[in-house]
Amino acid sequence: MTQRFTLAVLFLFFAAPAALAQQVTEEDYARAEATLSSQTSGLVYGATVRPSWLGGDRFWYRNRTRSGTDVIIVDPAQGSRSQAFDRDRLMTALADHAGAGVDASALLRMTLEEEDGVLVALLDVEREPVRCELETYTCAESHAAPRAPSASVTSPDGKLAVYIDGHNLWVKELETGTLTQLTTDGMEDFGYATNNAGWTRSDMPVVLWSPDSKKIATFQHDARGVGDMYMVTTEVGHPSLEAWKYPLPEDSVIFRISRVVIHLEEEPRMVRLDMAPDAHRGTTTDHIADWDGTFLDVRWSDDSAQLAFVSSSRDHKDAWLRVADPNTGA
Repeated sequence: MTQRFTLAVLFLFFAAPAALAQQVTEEDYARAEATLSSQTSGLVYGATVRPSWLGGDRFWYRNRTRSGTDVIIVDPAQGSRSQAFDRDRLMTALADHAGAGVDASALLRMTLEEEDGVLVALLDVEREPVRCELETYTCAESHAAPRAPSASVTSPDGKLAVYIDGHNLWVKELETGTLTQLTTDGMEDFGYATNNAGWTRSDMPVVLWSPDSKKIATFQHDARGVGDMYMVTTEVGHPSLEAWKYPLPEDSVIFRISRVVIHLEEEPRMVRLDMAPDAHRGTTTDHIADWDGTFLDVRWSDDSAQLAFVSSSRDHKDAWLRVADPNTGA
């Protein structure tokens, strides 16, 4: 009797999941998907504030409402909050400039600046940069310097932006748009400034500009020999496969970083620090970059003459503070 009861329980244990799986339909998946944040976030208004600071202590942010997107200016010192502009007047001014109707989505890509006390909106209309003064609501073609590429880090003086292309580092002069390749030997699984810890990854380069905007501290990221991680979608139809390098705790090989300093001179040159590669580890996390791509545990001296950094062991039990000469690598 006991054996029969046990066999019956085991049968139900293994058969139940299969029976349940057979009952799941495409409509069930669609209903479940409708509850995800990507589907429901559009139902929530005025829920977030992402401030962009103007001159002084004021900042602006976008506020999503039922009727569209409002741009709000906040003055914390005065305790005031107000609309940055009349949305209808701005849309009319944009239409007058472009000679045709303008999609309201242009406001989602706009930025605000203050020029000589006058509030100015910078937008893209049909891929053309437009500048609108918000006192007179007049718009004209913008002749501002080219914008920094996406997934780039701008220099302290605001003149250069560094980014990754083809596993190598490039820099863009924002005033002229000139592109210069800084490294040439980057390759797959051995690229420069790679932002990948396995469990998190990004297209943002991991770099630290020197205060004088003439040098970049970064590394060559060695993922050779590291195992792969795979993710397969579960959507209806053929799934897609995504793969990336991801070291696991039991792996004998993890990410390594070879630290370098890139000098931005007439002919860019690279100096490798005179040391063995570090384990891809930070003092506070297994990553060597913050959420916004900031290079962790690395600091330049105020005069840009020395570079200090901390090397951490794989198990986080040992740490070494080092100071490097960026000109010689010593």
